[in-house]
Amino acid sequence: MKKTLIAVAALSAMAASAMAANVTVSGVVDLGFAFQNKKVGDDTTRTFKMNAGQNSGSRVMFKGAEDLGNNVEVGFQLESGFKADNGTMEEDRLFRRESRLYVKTAYGTLHAGRFGALESGTGSLSIFGGSDMAAFGTGWSDVMSTSDLLKITPRYDNSIAYQSPTFAGVSLYVMHSLKEDDVKDTGTEGRPSTNRYNGVGLKYVNGAFNAAFVASQQNYASLGNGLNPENGQVYSLGAGYDFGVCKVMAEGQYFDMGKDNVPGSDMEKGWGSVLSVTAPVAGGKVYASAAYKDAENTIDSDTKQKVWALGLGYSYNFSKRTMFYTAAGYQELKNEIGDSSTKTKTTTVLTGLVHKF
Repeated sequence: MKKTLIAVAALSAMAASAMAANVTVSGVVDLGFAFQNKKVGDDTTRTFKMNAGQNSGSRVMFKGAEDLGNNVEVGFQLESGFKADNGTMEEDRLFRRESRLYVKTAYGTLHAGRFGALESGTGSLSIFGGSDMAAFGTGWSDVMSTSDLLKITPRYDNSIAYQSPTFAGVSLYVMHSLKEDDVKDTGTEGRPSTNRYNGVGLKYVNGAFNAAFVASQQNYASLGNGLNPENGQVYSLGAGYDFGVCKVMAEGQYFDMGKDNVPGSDMEKGWGSVLSVTAPVAGGKVYASAAYKDAENTIDSDTKQKVWALGLGYSYNFSKRTMFYTAAGYQELKNEIGDSSTKTKTTTVLTGLVHKF
């Protein structure tokens, strides 16, 4: 309760200050309902509930910039996420979604703070996993979110990134996190005792065509417990082409998450792909997607997982700020351990409303 009051007071103070400065205050509220039928083996469970952030994470955002002259700009972006169904904060962090300061020059932009990784599908620096290369992006909850089908990395603390100017449609991105999570990780920032992230990516845009490639590495903490970690590696490639009548997109990924030194942890290696299309229909937009994932445990190759999924959705804008959405998805997950296997079949139907301010 005390932390919530402090957060509310801080946001109120920032909003008041924004009115007197060159700061933009905006946000998103997303609230809806979802029905899910899940069958694990012979057992079936059905749920119906109100869900927040099914399509887009609810948030309050502060953005600002100052022109220092000589083609130098300093700016910031702060995003505070919340759950619209109960009003609580995300993970008890004031600016969990993004807390970023940047300096932009003619030679590129330097970013620092907390933001999404290059293949996170979220935030200001992501170039893979978002809605420009997958119909449902990282949203749409349990229907077809790439977060459930590919190795979509999260947001990281203590991050530094460089974004180059665009040359012939190509932009270079380089990112490093000195310590991925200040809240959960007790290691020392910038040292082998903490988890770190490294990523490099290329983004290409030419008219109706866009593409991106990201290579990243997870440097796991060495805790001195006699277990030697093996760093994880992820290679992601995606592209899309807008034909006017529809946009066709494809994403592919190879991942080998290595072995951290935490006993009992579940790491995997394998590949995944997502094929999708969007098209304007009846004044709104139709979304369709199909995905497949094939992976095995990095320690026990007899432990395997296969996932395939289908999704269909529709959205309609009542105005520039208010959007209705609905979607249905089916996912089949097969876990294999030696000669035995278990199938989980999940059907999800959801609907909701997104309002921007």
